[in-house]
Amino acid sequence: MTQNHTRLSMLCLTLFGLTMGCSKDRPDNAAADGCPEGTVDNGEGECIDDNAETDADADADADADADDTGTVPDPEDLCSGIIEELSPEDARTGWFYRDTLTVTFTDVPDPVESVDISLVTEDGEAVPFTVTWNDVHSLDAYLSAELVGNTVYTLTASCENEMSATFETDEFGSPMESSSSDLIGKVFELDLPNAEFTEPPAVGALLGSYLSSPLLASVQAADEENLTLLVAQGYWDEDGVAHQDMGTGCYDFPPADFSASPFFAADTDYINILYQSGSIEANIPMRNMHLEGTFSPDGTAIGGAWIGGLVDTSSLGPLLDIGDSDEPEVICEYVSVFGLSCEDCGDGSELCLYVEAHFDDAPLLEGMTIDPDPLGESDGG
Repeated sequence: MTQNHTRLSMLCLTLFGLTMGCSKDRPDNAAADGCPEGTVDNGEGECIDDNAETDADADADADADADDTGTVPDPEDLCSGIIEELSPEDARTGWFYRDTLTVTFTDVPDPVESVDISLVTEDGEAVPFTVTWNDVHSLDAYLSAELVGNTVYTLTASCENEMSATFETDEFGSPMESSSSDLIGKVFELDLPNAEFTEPPAVGALLGSYLSSPLLASVQAADEENLTLLVAQGYWDEDGVAHQDMGTGCYDFPPADFSASPFFAADTDYINILYQSGSIEANIPMRNMHLEGTFSPDGTAIGGAWIGGLVDTSSLGPLLDIGDSDEPEVICEYVSVFGLSCEDCGDGSELCLYVEAHFDDAPLLEGMTIDPDPLGESDGG
């Protein structure tokens, strides 16, 4: 055997001995990763309890279920409550853009903060809104949003169940098609006898039943910033055509903010409302009167119009066959049965009721003009 062969054989024996030595250092029950049974290599050269890896997997699964904040949802935060209906309902058209959207539940959601509500346009763009809950029973969530006319929206609410409603607004709320000044001189018919009286509850409709004449609203001035109205008492002839009542005065409204055109909101201190019962008629004062609405894009109608104000009840008793003319407090005593109370009229007498009436669309009266001084008085009545 040559010297080279001898050296090669000795090298092989040395390597074999080292290999055998390493093998003898590993316990008989060690796994392939060199760790004893029941442990695993954690990837950093350390042997750890095999159960620790299972716990780590569980933590990873929990992390996967965590919300965007990186925290695991608390089971108590899950929404409890059944959504009963949405307003407007699905496929509704002709929705007025300023009307409140409503989500109604069969029972109070718990917690209310867990209810998920969204409002988007047809293109999927989110529409900002605010939510208020019915302060009596919390079964209704009311949404206020700045919608526009002739637009499709989708309202979605989720709790234990999910409901969606896709609806379309009517023309009101769309931009005016012409200059604001084109409204000047136009007269609109507010059908007061057929209005919906929402205030006071249970009594407003009774008061409304004694109204027999429309109100006529004339635009006296209009620009991009302000709108000025003149309101007159009207009447209908046998053909149902409205005319100005030349026996009653007119009422000027101070210039109102019109920067949110086509929407307007106007206020005046005082206006008379004609009440009638059989042959008995009386002009009943309404104080702190508010009138608002939205002009249609072509300026031929006012949508969503309503009035509100304090009606002096001191002379209403005989008209409503409740008491005599010398009993100014009889109406206030009557409404107290309904849990209502009169309030200060502004002169110290607590004889006024807040009344609110909502109109159908108020049409343009073609060709009509309003005489601002029908009684020949320089102050306009």
